[in-house]
Amino acid sequence: MKSVQLWGATLSICAVVSLFVSCQSSPPTPVKKTSIPSPTPAPRRAAIAEMRGVWLSDPRGQDWDRVMRDLREAGFNAIFVNFATAGAAFYPSKIVPQVSQRDEMKLCIEAARRHGIAVHAKLICFFMFWSPQEFQKKMIRERRELREPNGKPHLQTDCIWLDASLEANRAHVAAIGREILQRYEVDGLQLDYVRFPEIHGVSRANQSAFIDDAVSRARAELRRAQPTKPLSASVFYQLGRARNDMGQDWTTWGRRGLVDFLCPMNYTTDNGRFAEWTRTQLRELGGSASLHAGIGGYMFKDGDALAMQIALARQLTPSGFVVFAYNDDFRDKLLPRLRDADRRP
Repeated sequence: MKSVQLWGATLSICAVVSLFVSCQSSPPTPVKKTSIPSPTPAPRRAAIAEMRGVWLSDPRGQDWDRVMRDLREAGFNAIFVNFATAGAAFYPSKIVPQVSQRDEMKLCIEAARRHGIAVHAKLICFFMFWSPQEFQKKMIRERRELREPNGKPHLQTDCIWLDASLEANRAHVAAIGREILQRYEVDGLQLDYVRFPEIHGVSRANQSAFIDDAVSRARAELRRAQPTKPLSASVFYQLGRARNDMGQDWTTWGRRGLVDFLCPMNYTTDNGRFAEWTRTQLRELGGSASLHAGIGGYMFKDGDALAMQIALARQLTPSGFVVFAYNDDFRDKLLPRLRDADRRP
């Protein structure tokens, strides 16, 4: 039986085939024998032919040199870091409260330059994640929050959402993006939570138009401040639900040239389902924007299984992929298998 070694995983071709046959009717494309090359240092503005990225959610207190060294040794070449939300920042901000003791963006970028890793600043747009209670109360006093049908603020993990239908809130998000781009030289800006939350029984008129406007404003800010850098968005994987329930019509963003690439969050350990979702998204986009498949690394208990899905993603979306997310478990349990692939006999 022929086997394939991929980025820390020695995988049976028969096992790959059986996975696909059980999940889709058309014959699968076999996983190619390949490995992720280690990136070499590149000029700060050099384009990345294949995005091999990870997301990092909480930047507070990170040993950034260790993070970048870990990623470089495992063949990654980009990191997407949450540096701000609608109600918090991990750098000294004049718009939202700083919730970190250090300027994490500055430290991250400096370490990334030393290790040849591209840094994309991620902005959580309308969700006030990590926001101090006093700042949230201020927004509620100003009636800026999104409300449930019963009139109460919509909460997620004890944090409110801003109402994207209000012009003041869309301007607020654009101002945070502007602040980041004017103060830090990043390799790209990524929008997350650029949508309404999915609330059962709630239908909003023109909701997609409000979200489209928020993306358009971010595009304008990027063009003014750092015109050579890409704008991307992490998006819900099912277009119908994203567009109808959340106002997130990401195919429109591609057709209008508002984004350079999209990262649909195709979080599943089922490779057949992952392939089906990704192929559907590629058809829906029709080449209007690049697609970098989002992989739910946190769902995997085994580095070899994660490597198998990365191999599949590289076949389906050669422009790149992004794994969620770098943390202690990812570093200690999954990364060693990915890092040691090319060193094993």
